[in-house]
Amino acid sequence: MKNKIPYIRVGTTYYKIIEKPLISGDTTSVLVRWNRETIISDHGKSFSFINPKI
Repeated sequence: MKNKIPYIRVGTTYYKIIEKPLISGDTTSVLVRWNRETIISDHGKSFSFINPKI
């Protein structure tokens, strides 16, 4: 995750975009509800929340 921010914000809820593997070996993008405090814990308080708001 170099410069790509894998999170989107919908209202006051954050979602992480993950790649879910399929039995066929392919992957599909899935949105998983994520907690803002967890994002800060993972990336530090200085993590930029400049991301698309939907």
